[in-house]
Amino acid sequence: MDDARILLEHKDQFIFKTGCQDEHKMFLYANYTQRFLQELWYGKIFKSYKSWRLVFMPTLYIMSPIIYPIMLLVYLFLCLLLGVWLPPNHNKYDGCYSWRKFFKGYFDFLPAATKYSAYIKFCGHLVSFLCFVALLAVKCLFPFDYTHTVAVPALDVFIILWLLGMITNEVKQLQMANSFSVYLQANYLDFIFVVALIISYLLNAISLIYTIARNYDITREEYNTTAQWVITIQMAADIIFALDTLIIFGRLLTYFQVSPFLGPLQLSLFRMAWDVIFVLVILGIVMFAFAASMTKVYLVGLYVVPPGTNDTQLEELMNPANGAPLIPSTVSSMGATLVSLYWSLYGLLDIEDFESSYNVSNAVGKGLLGLYLVLAVIVLLNMLIAKISNTYANIQENSRVEWNYARSNLIVEYSESQDLAMPFNFIQTLIRAVISLFRKCGRCCSKSQVVEVPTDEGKANDAYDVADDNKEDIDGKTTSEMNNGEDISGSNGRVMVQSEASIKTEGNGSTKNKDKVKVNSMVELKEVTRILEYIKADYLKKQEEATRYSLKELHHKMSTKIKTMEDELKVLWDELTAWKTDTKHKMGAMHKNFTNVQEVMRKFLKKKFSDRS
Repeated sequence: MDDARILLEHKDQFIFKTGCQDEHKMFLYANYTQRFLQELWYGKIFKSYKSWRLVFMPTLYIMSPIIYPIMLLVYLFLCLLLGVWLPPNHNKYDGCYSWRKFFKGYFDFLPAATKYSAYIKFCGHLVSFLCFVALLAVKCLFPFDYTHTVAVPALDVFIILWLLGMITNEVKQLQMANSFSVYLQANYLDFIFVVALIISYLLNAISLIYTIARNYDITREEYNTTAQWVITIQMAADIIFALDTLIIFGRLLTYFQVSPFLGPLQLSLFRMAWDVIFVLVILGIVMFAFAASMTKVYLVGLYVVPPGTNDTQLEELMNPANGAPLIPSTVSSMGATLVSLYWSLYGLLDIEDFESSYNVSNAVGKGLLGLYLVLAVIVLLNMLIAKISNTYANIQENSRVEWNYARSNLIVEYSESQDLAMPFNFIQTLIRAVISLFRKCGRCCSKSQVVEVPTDEGKANDAYDVADDNKEDIDGKTTSEMNNGEDISGSNGRVMVQSEASIKTEGNGSTKNKDKVKVNSMVELKEVTRILEYIKADYLKKQEEATRYSLKELHHKMSTKIKTMEDELKVLWDELTAWKTDTKHKMGAMHKNFTNVQEVMRKFLKKKFSDRS
């Protein structure tokens, strides 16, 4: 077990992540992998997996946006009240300072929970997502407002904040993916949702800008005439928002993967969706074919209309007061026929809705309708039920394996992520970007050197000559040190320190404190060390990527070779089976011939002996 743990934790869980990426489901289903997965799921902050901590710690983490500012204010108030100030992580807890231990425990809990426990991060993301879904649902209950009495409602502000957090998350996942196609394959629901919600708010922004430009002074008559396009844009935005809310509720089902009861059902539902799409495509083709045929059959009735019939008489033929119409409204056009055939699947239309006063069209049209219902209801729908049942049975056979694989991917995703839940991840990303920008500016400033060159040309030349002599001496020393196998970075650091110290000494002696040379040697040494560390990290990263690529290539080659050998063995087995069958038939024929020969010989010998006697 210890050897298995060492292998799983080797190189930042490289083997475990490779098993998830390459879909080694049986490896992830093994007992030692499941134990490691459970420890990775709960993290280091849980001492046991069945205690009150499993409820208390996620609740404390989720309530942190409210509790953390209160705790910080209380801590500052106590410091000011006692007239002392110590940082929360100070190690002096004796006497009157013992209350600081309580605050330190809470302030240390948040980064530890974010870093080490995928379970707590999952709970935080789940609650955040539920809040987002609730905001979208409440937004759908608001009535249609075409006048924009409020510029930007408070509800829309919260939705936009969550949308920014979701966009931040999707951009990071796109950066982690190798290509856009790989990202889209795993996050197509999120991508569709984000794009549709952005389009909805952009349309709302266009109409809002127009309304603000008119100082909210648009009459209802203008909305119905010159400003009707504003109403159209807002209606389109609200419809897109409503459909987007439906998508986000479907996205909520992916959080069921952690449950051993709901996880297999969620996987079954997603697999069955492809079966439904497959049957619906066939049903659409059948429906379109019958719609075209039935529309043409019922339009044949127009040929019996007497020539010279005016519009009033034609309207009476189409919609008579008594009796069936010449062409029913349910099949008067291609679109109407498609709609009628679709709703007839659920029994919402009667046979009288397809009644025509022209007997030929009536008979042929009803015959086509009956044939369509046989194909659509009896054949295709039963095929769909059978296919769904087969998919459900296949998933139930391997439900634990499939569920463990999906759960493993989810745990790896949350264990690697260090981001907060929406919308705090957007604020966190902004803070990280600002800190990174300041660090880059600091590095650029540290690289710059301020050197005061002597004004006197002769003295300046003397200083540079001394620097050149010292540089030649130190270069010789550096070469000898490199030949003796000493560290390169240390030699470079000593060369710069000694060279710059010599320049400074000689310069001060020759100019008598009139000319100064300022060189920041320690900054240069740190910069060289940082560059070497970066090169080392980059080299190790490339080596790991090359090893991973080699392992994938080897896995692919071995899989191809094994598949080829399996195909060859299958061909050989088929040939052996055919040879065995053929040999069996030949042996049967030979046995039959031998029996016949034996019978003939017996009759011949019997006859011969009978003739002699």
